Amino acid sequence: MSVRVAATLVLAAALAAGGCTSSGSSDPDDPGAGAARQGERADPDDAAAPGTPGCGPPRTVAGRRPAYVDRPLERFANDHHACRAAWLPETGKSFVPQGLVVRGERAWVSGYDGGGPEGTKYCRVLRVDLGGRDGPRLLQQRGGLRGEVGSRGAVGCRHAGGLVRDRHGLWLSETRRLWLLDPATLAVRRVWAVRSPLQGGFLVHDAAGRLGVGDYRDHGRPRLWWFSVETLLGPGLLDVSPAVAEASREVPTSSQGAVHGDLGPGGVRTWFVSADSRCGRLVGDGPPRGLVPGAEGASLDGGRLWVVSESASEVYSGYGDRPVVPHLVRLDVDDVGSWRRATCSPSG
Repeated sequence: MSVRVAATLVLAAALAAGGCTSSGSSDPDDPGAGAARQGERADPDDAAAPGTPGCGPPRTVAGRRPAYVDRPLERFANDHHACRAAWLPETGKSFVPQGLVVRGERAWVSGYDGGGPEGTKYCRVLRVDLGGRDGPRLLQQRGGLRGEVGSRGAVGCRHAGGLVRDRHGLWLSETRRLWLLDPATLAVRRVWAVRSPLQGGFLVHDAAGRLGVGDYRDHGRPRLWWFSVETLLGPGLLDVSPAVAEASREVPTSSQGAVHGDLGPGGVRTWFVSADSRCGRLVGDGPPRGLVPGAEGASLDGGRLWVVSESASEVYSGYGDRPVVPHLVRLDVDDVGSWRRATCSPSG
């Protein structure tokens, strides 16, 4: 399939308009939450534009465009597979999104408050209704997360690079700590220390339910470490370290997120989002495929891939030279093997 890969081709002005399905169940723990109410119009972004392959690029971006985004949206690699796009709701902070979980029309987004002194980047977690009538609606947010690793004293949370969800709750990672939150209230349930050489750059679950804790490194040989969730939840365990890992493997440099599933070529496997604020790549066993610039967290939901980008955050948009893309993009991943290869590499 032919794709124009560039940050210079501008989408139609209609991209700035909002529009998406409305939410059904208000229960944040209901996997089916978000089914369109009877009589309401379907998502207009699920229809392919005339004469183009795939379902995209989206004709509209749901939600209110941030006031600081003063340039037109740009095309990106494989955007003809992008079926839906949205802006995140305003948080009142210079929020930089990093991790993402999507279940139906509910999304959880982790990240940090940017613009502060070096070494701050305090965590913030959002719970969002993607199906609001006027676009994504902020249901709840929590910043300033605090917890204790055993009796070692109170600790705070910074960066919040990884986010996944299972039956135990919402798992959040930062470089030196792993957190378990209540997905309904965002309250802290438990905290672990992440011990070197591990780094809590991103998280992923595999088909067996294991938790993968991945390093972010822009050079060298970063790794992903697999842990039994039952082991981590055992009484008295305070440290996430190689001593309690079940296995590990190398991962691509500049890995920001990962998903585990069948995206077409090669069957079920772990796919990695390798990116910086100018470039995005989806990496499996074959050649890297082009992805949303600034891609960070990713989430598979019903055979569709949601990606959150940091490029449109106020911090990165302020540089003036980052690609202008929506915060949230949903892609059809029936056959990633047909996607155009990436033509960029994250800078180290």
